[in-house]
Amino acid sequence: MAKEKLHEIQQTLQLPEHAIMQDIQTRWNSTFYMVECMLEQKLALVNYAADNDIAELSKSNWTLLESAVSVLRPLESVTRSVSSDESTMGDVIPLVLALKTKLLGLDDSGVVGMKAELLDDIATRFSTIEQSQLHVVSMMLDPRYRAKLIKPEAVTAAKQQLMDAASAIPAPVCTDDNEAAQLPAKRQRTDEQEDDDPLSCLNDLLAADLLSVSQPANVDEEIAAYLDLPTIPRTSSARVWWRENETRFPVLARVA
Repeated sequence: MAKEKLHEIQQTLQLPEHAIMQDIQTRWNSTFYMVECMLEQKLALVNYAADNDIAELSKSNWTLLESAVSVLRPLESVTRSVSSDESTMGDVIPLVLALKTKLLGLDDSGVVGMKAELLDDIATRFSTIEQSQLHVVSMMLDPRYRAKLIKPEAVTAAKQQLMDAASAIPAPVCTDDNEAAQLPAKRQRTDEQEDDDPLSCLNDLLAADLLSVSQPANVDEEIAAYLDLPTIPRTSSARVWWRENETRFPVLARVA
């Protein structure tokens, strides 16, 4: 009966006829979706409460929910990103950086403590991630990022970490059929995808340089040539790019 009454109100107000979601204790983002749904159906819920003598949320309560959703939205976006089939270890540092950047730029009216606690928790949990060889090398070997997001003072150390990882790989058998690297095929990117991309705030840092076409002769040159290449679109697959370019960067392809 309650659902039918809510649907009638939704039809009258020309709102999407969505059921009100319930949160699940073991999934934090279910709470986000529930509150987001409540905000979408605010007018319907207010009318339903008034018709059935149910206590309504105050104006300040609704404002608080709106602010909370605004703060939690970047976390929800990152959660979906790392759940993607294309997500790799190389995504970790960029996503953490993007998350901090977005949170710092948000209006925290009414949720100052919530935002500060989130930032403090992120800083604590990921305090050593930029010194982790596994994460640094993984990011550098992801052609969507390379060394673009590494701080200038840390580039030399990061390159040495990549060199150490490459040096631990047996030398590949030389062949005569190495070809110049090909640009990866680009997927079509919609405006909706651009708006929903958790890394969109890093566009300037990830801007591409001019393409280098030199053929590396040793590991040092291979690393230098690879890092000089422009980053590929974030909607492209790092795995596909390495399959297409493994003959040009045989050592790094093995590390990747």
